Amino acid sequence: MFTQIKDYKRLISSDNLNVIIDQDTSLLRKIELTAQEEIESYLRHHFDVAKLFSGFEKWSSTKTYLADDESLVAFENNEDELYFVNSDTLAGESPSTHPAKWTKGDNRHQYLLTIFVDIMLYHAHSRINPRNIPDFRISRYDDAVLWLKMVNSGKITPAFPIKSDPIIPDR
Repeated sequence: MFTQIKDYKRLISSDNLNVIIDQDTSLLRKIELTAQEEIESYLRHHFDVAKLFSGFEKWSSTKTYLADDESLVAFENNEDELYFVNSDTLAGESPSTHPAKWTKGDNRHQYLLTIFVDIMLYHAHSRINPRNIPDFRISRYDDAVLWLKMVNSGKITPAFPIKSDPIIPDR
């Protein structure tokens, strides 16, 4: 998963989000996949989108975590508590039992996360009534797409993981 429900709170209230997705988190996840594919279409020939959208996983007591993987982990069903690994762990070594091996925080690209939420909310609103999308959602969507186009053209260079074999388009 790339997003948490709390990620939406920066741009929409929980009540309004529930209204536009009909309180259906499976619908939310489907619209998120649409937003992710749209963003990836602008970024995939320059950047490692698999790494960029690796998101986070739920902590498992049976898994070992490697510092080199740069994994982001949600600990014990609490998505608000994200951790990444400082040093390799053995199975069962959690942030609470071995805190020196973990750092609490969020290493996702925060502006990309905002762009993602803007695009997702635009698509969620268009599902309800494509002719009545709030103007500020249209404006934020347009700004997000413009930013992605500028990244694609090389006018903006965010700190994204570079693809090992980038494709340089004819300009």
